[in-house]
Amino acid sequence: MYDPSIAEKLKGLMTLFAGYILKNCASLLDANNSSKTDQLFFEEEGVEDQRGSSVQLVKFILDCLQKCLLYSTKGFIDKERFDCLMQPIVDQVRFAALKALEELHRQLGEEFIVLLLPESIPFLAELMEDECFEVEQQCQHVVSEIESVIGEPLQKYFEP
Repeated sequence: MYDPSIAEKLKGLMTLFAGYILKNCASLLDANNSSKTDQLFFEEEGVEDQRGSSVQLVKFILDCLQKCLLYSTKGFIDKERFDCLMQPIVDQVRFAALKALEELHRQLGEEFIVLLLPESIPFLAELMEDECFEVEQQCQHVVSEIESVIGEPLQKYFEP
């Protein structure tokens, strides 16, 4: 199991070996991204909380990458490593942000409309045209849920 304190203790030494795991980290982020696959990564017998295990793994991977970047020396991230990691990380964040917004809307109901909808409009407008089909699809789902509560289309608010 990943222990975040190891990275704290090893600091720069960790980055010497981190280059060997970056492609695996990117693959695992994609494999645990529910916007990219319907299949759970931990679909094995004996794993009780499959979604929780996936969330935990993503947290560990992102924490590990953050520590590598924090303690890296000049030249650790080159174009190849950046290209390998950038999209899986961004996809995790955008989709997770939409899921969080959906949950806020679900819990707050009409209060969400008053408190958070005005600030959410630019974010939703941007993700309605996202290059990742799954993110765009999730955004459309969140927008339709909000529209069902307010009783009118949000599209008119998306235009400048």
